[in-house]
Amino acid sequence: MPSAATKERSGGGLALLNNMQMPGVGINTFMKEIKINGETPELRINNRRTTMEKVIALDPANIARVELITNPGVRYGKVAAVINIIVKNPDSGGFARLGVSQALRDVNFGDYYGNVSLNHGNSQFGLGAYLTPRKDFTTTRYYNESFLSEEGIKTLRTLTDTVGRAEFIWSNIGADYSYSRPDKINVYTSLNFARDIESNYYEGRIDNDNVISGYTDHSFNPMSTPQFHFYLDYNLGRKQTLVFDADASMGIGRSNRLNREVTVPDKDVLVDVNNRIRSRNAGLSMEAMYIKEWSASRLTGGVRYNISRSREEYNTGERSLFHQRRDVKTVFAEYMHRLGSVSLRGGMSGEFWHSEYVENHKTINNFMFTPDFTATWDLGGGSNLTLNYNSYTITPSLTETSPVLQQIDAYQMQKGNPDLKPYNTYNIKLSYGFGMPRFSGNLSARWSRSPRAIMEYNSYMPDGMILNSWANAAGFTQYRIDFSPRIVVIPGFLTINGTVSFRHFRNHGPNYRLVSNSIYAEGSAQFTYKDWMLNLYAKKSSRNLWGQTQIKYEDFNMASLTYRYRHCEFTLTCLNLIGPYRGQEIEKRGPIVWSKNRFYAKMERTFTIGVHYSIDWGRKRGGIDRKTNSSSKIEQAKAAGK
Repeated sequence: MPSAATKERSGGGLALLNNMQMPGVGINTFMKEIKINGETPELRINNRRTTMEKVIALDPANIARVELITNPGVRYGKVAAVINIIVKNPDSGGFARLGVSQALRDVNFGDYYGNVSLNHGNSQFGLGAYLTPRKDFTTTRYYNESFLSEEGIKTLRTLTDTVGRAEFIWSNIGADYSYSRPDKINVYTSLNFARDIESNYYEGRIDNDNVISGYTDHSFNPMSTPQFHFYLDYNLGRKQTLVFDADASMGIGRSNRLNREVTVPDKDVLVDVNNRIRSRNAGLSMEAMYIKEWSASRLTGGVRYNISRSREEYNTGERSLFHQRRDVKTVFAEYMHRLGSVSLRGGMSGEFWHSEYVENHKTINNFMFTPDFTATWDLGGGSNLTLNYNSYTITPSLTETSPVLQQIDAYQMQKGNPDLKPYNTYNIKLSYGFGMPRFSGNLSARWSRSPRAIMEYNSYMPDGMILNSWANAAGFTQYRIDFSPRIVVIPGFLTINGTVSFRHFRNHGPNYRLVSNSIYAEGSAQFTYKDWMLNLYAKKSSRNLWGQTQIKYEDFNMASLTYRYRHCEFTLTCLNLIGPYRGQEIEKRGPIVWSKNRFYAKMERTFTIGVHYSIDWGRKRGGIDRKTNSSSKIEQAKAAGK
């Protein structure tokens, strides 16, 4: 429950979550990221899946409570954790918020947004837009790689003297309407249009066994996505509720990748790759659910139906079309019961997966059964012990199943595998939560297993080129220990919150066995004095191993000073106050191909300034309580590249 003081010093929904300093919840307010023990949670408003931008736009005064769900059941689908924000809307008046943030030098980082909601009786109207550009972003990349030919000859290559630039632009405009009679019926509908652009360009030299060549690599991925969402719940009386949720979206985009190598100084062409994909994909997701509640228990049952239609036009050499139709039908049920200090929850879902590849008349059908069980023992004094078992199904992506052959560089080709099948992931977690007046948190141990996981592998083509593809491998195993403490050092002045995680990975692919250990750490310190607030944040990313690829995301730290004056909020942020900025590091390990790719950017001690204005008016009342959601996820095949 956010306190009145926390609401007063928060300029929006994300700021409120950050100021609450919940144990294990790490929030990067500049990058608009939320992590729970290092994993990305699903965001919801009144149980309905939402976006970060709509969380930012919330009026903190209307937020009644925040639900942190670290063991979601089958009702929530395939998510690691959930943050559900319960909002009570006014019945008159409204809320408006405008914000501008801009970097002062080196890079053109900005955030510009505005939203307004108007209330009249049982109705609420909303309109919002945002623009987030990341332009003039100077980047550097270093690449080391090794290829082993079928004859046993090893080739070593090094990418040096690289300069590059990156550009990312995310934008969205949307409108929504809700009608709420909490005792009888709730309706919500929205229409949004998003336009995202990602572009990376690098040029440099390649040392190929002491032979120097020039190198350029350019990728460009624009995507436009209109989306419509409709929600309805109806109270049948006697604590019974019927829910219907539908979401439809379309993705129209391109994925281009140009790679060129020339001799030095003659500039004779050695490699000229031009992978281009035009996508027009659509998705529809529908869910119907029945909920029955008693004083100490709850029964939930429902069905989901997800439809996706994909059209990918490849212009890689010869033009080719690739159509895929995918239908997923899910039936699920869940029952929760409290017995004194023990709460038990059990659920199960059955998923029928149908995929059809139009061009080769290939059809694949699979059925997956996934149970879920959670037992929580309230130990008293704010402590509890929880045992959770859950499983979920993962389906192959468009890129992994595409039968089109694409060239990556002078040595590698890429082709998907239409014969891939979905696979199950099984998790067991034991956690201990503790809560004392000034010291609280969580300690957990977790085991995960994915037999028949979809993993990449390398093989040889008849012409000697190396083929990158995917297969249902022997499996993936992960062991994890997480410790997430929260310490109130000086009440009302200084709070420290963080997570430390040890992770052990084991991969058994088609022609390799790989093991990796890694540490993840994230922490923040918040100083509060009257209308001033100082936030210190730092993150050390783990090296996550999946298949032959080990990815380490960026290490990041920042200091943010905020001052609130009436309806205005002024923020000065310093990015990477300590040490240089390091972006992604991608390492590919295997018997045939080995590579290490490091990204750097000039972002040391970069300052940004932000000004945010918000105002609300109107009478408050109990608001809509949405109980489910659907999401039509749009995929886009990416042009093969490094």
